[in-house]
Amino acid sequence: HIIQCDTVIQEDKKITSNKDFEDYIKTMKLKGFGGTDFRPVFKYVDEIFASSQKNEVNGLIYFTDGDGIYPKQMPKFKSLFVINDSCFDKSKMPLWATPLFIDNDDLIR
Repeated sequence: HIIQCDTVIQEDKKITSNKDFEDYIKTMKLKGFGGTDFRPVFKYVDEIFASSQKNEVNGLIYFTDGDGIYPKQMPKFKSLFVINDSCFDKSKMPLWATPLFIDNDDLIR
């Protein structure tokens, strides 16, 4: 699933093959940009995780600036926050959140 969100889920595209991914990337339009509340997407992914019968969801990789409202409880699935801001104050994140800081050069490679 490629999920685009801000304070609400804007889009969920289920990708099942390399062709699906290539087609999606060609036509993808970025959505969101209205602030960040991580809770709705975590609830949504938790529902997918709970109903998944084939380990469809193993975790969540969230591309973000890191600034937003985090869930209070640790999710049942692994989560990684990819943050494009090395100056972000990590103390704003809950202890269960795993950050990966990247810069623009990392994105270009």
